[in-house]
Amino acid sequence: MVNAITQDNRETFPIANAGQVDFTVSFAFQQEEDLEFSKWVNEAYVPLILNVDYTVTGGYGAAGGLHLTTPAEAGQKYRIKGLAELDINIQVTGQRRDPEIINSLFERCLIWATEQGREVARVLGPFKDLLEQALPAAQAASDQANAAIAATTQIKDDAIAATGQILTEAQTAKDQAVAAKDQAESARNAAQAATPISASDKGRELVGKETASEMRTVLGAASTVELSTKADASHNHAIGDMTGVNTAFDLAQGLFGGKGPSDLGGAKPIGFKIFTSSTQATLTVGTKYILVLAIGGGGGSASYNGVVGNGGPGATTLGFSLTPDPELSVTVGGGGSSGWNSSSAGGSSSAGTVVAGGGGRGTTNGVSAYSGGRGSAQGGMDIGLSHPSYGNPKGSGVVCIWEFG
Repeated sequence: MVNAITQDNRETFPIANAGQVDFTVSFAFQQEEDLEFSKWVNEAYVPLILNVDYTVTGGYGAAGGLHLTTPAEAGQKYRIKGLAELDINIQVTGQRRDPEIINSLFERCLIWATEQGREVARVLGPFKDLLEQALPAAQAASDQANAAIAATTQIKDDAIAATGQILTEAQTAKDQAVAAKDQAESARNAAQAATPISASDKGRELVGKETASEMRTVLGAASTVELSTKADASHNHAIGDMTGVNTAFDLAQGLFGGKGPSDLGGAKPIGFKIFTSSTQATLTVGTKYILVLAIGGGGGSASYNGVVGNGGPGATTLGFSLTPDPELSVTVGGGGSSGWNSSSAGGSSSAGTVVAGGGGRGTTNGVSAYSGGRGSAQGGMDIGLSHPSYGNPKGSGVVCIWEFG
């Protein structure tokens, strides 16, 4: 499968000609819901409604197009924005998995990470002086995100390679078992057909055996248990190679309560989990600490007399916990509801002591609009990302957990 991910900002700003209805999407996307098509109205981009205001063509790993149901006016500004959502809840472990499923999963993770990078650039762009003051912490967070992406990609590649190796060794073990069975049966038939019986002690012993297992013992052939043990050992060796993946985490001293992964004696990643709904998670055996990225649900927007108060984004809290409990409570906050002159705040997302508060609700009185505030971070630092589709009922949170041991 060709990797459809590019390093652009996955966002374009076309200006329409009179009567224009078709617009080109220059970047690849997987699903039509991964795009947001917005129209510039009253000094803000207002999202259009899919399959009502416009339709989508293409996608599934390639570029495509958008078609307006009502022709555009000359000079009207639009925005085409990639907003891939993490709608999976799967654990990456040493178990055997289909390579196509694994590749599709990690492509979507990388698309999401690329679009989050675009949102970071938009938020931090107007604050150059503040960025220069906060450069050490921002650089550390960027290095951490890049290392996490590299580790995730490496785990994917190792998983695909290990799957192929396991299948090959399992087939070899099966072939050896069949050969041993054929060898034993041939020896028994030869011994029974011999007239008179050979003077060989092994031949006399073989004639009296009835089962394949008994004949293997006489002939010294490998037993089914031995072959199974060999296959398991090969599988464990292949999975063990995957845990050798290392990352370049090196957080500045003082972040996250004065401890960083570089203080933990060379621990390596042994698992990665993504949650889009609340659950009681079981950590991988041997986990010494976890790195958590929690994103709170976006606040809902309110609209009255054409004036829209946007919901606030949920916090994006990055932090980690030493010697976590094997059973970890994971909470994923839902997106706030939107409506005519009514809305609600987004829910908080958390794992252990790392908490990302939900975004505040937007309000309006029909004349002025008031945007909701950003959620608060606890147990880590808010790295300043913006959750895709915040202020929309679909803007629920997400929790990502990297396990190290």
